[in-house]
Amino acid sequence: MSKRILFIDDEPTVLLVSELILRSLGYDIITADGGTRGIEVLKTENVDLILLDLMMPDIHGLDVLKSIKENEELKNIPVIMQTGIKDNHDIDMAYKLGASGVLIKPYNKEDLKNAIEAHFK
Repeated sequence: MSKRILFIDDEPTVLLVSELILRSLGYDIITADGGTRGIEVLKTENVDLILLDLMMPDIHGLDVLKSIKENEELKNIPVIMQTGIKDNHDIDMAYKLGASGVLIKPYNKEDLKNAIEAHFK
């Protein structure tokens, strides 16, 4: 059974390209086009890992992360934050709130694969 990943990002191109890459690696992917939608998806879908963009217009990724980690049913799901802004404060805060890792955009297929596989070993 393939691992199921929820990919939350507000950029349609990032969602599409990442979905194609992850499917080619054998993962089952669910995408959400923002933090609000991602939280809604988590109410009905079981996932093994979450890839979460830090900066989104509807709700900041750190707020989504906090919501996930405060929920008893969701708190043990690994969350890898992704960001194009190398803001050490936000990255440090992500780890403090329970992020399992951080990917800096732009990243390549190998970076994405390695970040995900580290959590499934």
